[in-house]
Amino acid sequence: MTWLSGGVRRATGEITTLITMSGDQPRRVRWRLLAARDEQRMVKIHRAIKGADVLEGFVLEVGARWNSFASFDWNLMGVNGFVAVRTAQIQRVDRADRGRIGRRTLELHGEWPPARPPAPLALDRTGALLQSVAAQSPLIVIGYENQYPDECMIGAMLATKNKKLTLRLVSPRARWIGDGQWPFRELTWIEFGGNYEAALAELAGPLPAES
Repeated sequence: MTWLSGGVRRATGEITTLITMSGDQPRRVRWRLLAARDEQRMVKIHRAIKGADVLEGFVLEVGARWNSFASFDWNLMGVNGFVAVRTAQIQRVDRADRGRIGRRTLELHGEWPPARPPAPLALDRTGALLQSVAAQSPLIVIGYENQYPDECMIGAMLATKNKKLTLRLVSPRARWIGDGQWPFRELTWIEFGGNYEAALAELAGPLPAES
């Protein structure tokens, strides 16, 4: 997935699938997610969106509409932010082949169990989820992968009104570049708390006043 304005999202390493559940029914997917959460097992999440990123990390919470994960970055060998994806779009839950290595790395660095957001996320309604993310992160990354699976946007939340999200956007050069708006129904990926977003927020400075 790339930034629409020219930046590149961080990449993750390839992991061989040990458990394949193609076309799982929703109950089985939910059961797998809950088991992975309770066992603190690293997983790969495949979604029913053509060309969408495969999410790798640890299940934090399982909600009615969204699920939250601690995203594992193989380039940094650690948790690097948090991601929420829609429950209905999860098609397959696979065990990560190198999950034991990831866990051992976190344990070695004193970062086990995996990091969690500072406050709980509201996973049962999209508007409430966005509000709970914005309350603890200056910037939000969103994906609308049904339309553009290789693109995402990042910005500061201005409003959630009439089932639409409004962001004040920031470019990969850490410049505020205007506003954008998306219907809740188009959102498929919500991310925050990563090193890249933290650096952008620091470099971009305070949110500019509305003109």
